[in-house]
Amino acid sequence: LCGAMFSFLALALLLLVFPRRVSPIGLSALCAVMHNIGQLTAASVLLSPAVFSYFPVLMAASLFTGTLTVFLLGRLLHSAERIPLLRLISPPDCPPTKKGSQ
Repeated sequence: LCGAMFSFLALALLLLVFPRRVSPIGLSALCAVMHNIGQLTAASVLLSPAVFSYFPVLMAASLFTGTLTVFLLGRLLHSAERIPLLRLISPPDCPPTKKGSQ
């Protein structure tokens, strides 16, 4: 729960301070990094502060997985546009990404 809490609070704060200036990649990477920081914080309280020795490796992994998540989500959403049922239930204020597709 600490990872989720850190991630959510960082995301909420970032969106309050910079509502339209952060890319989806930046948001995803921030959430991944903050999730790991929250997990390490909880582990250091429960076990030992020595768990922070994993910090550099986890930060590199966080940046990679946060970026990969956005890339894969973009591919998934692009593919989902081809499913007629999903086009029927999409919100009305979302314009189609390709001209003439509905």
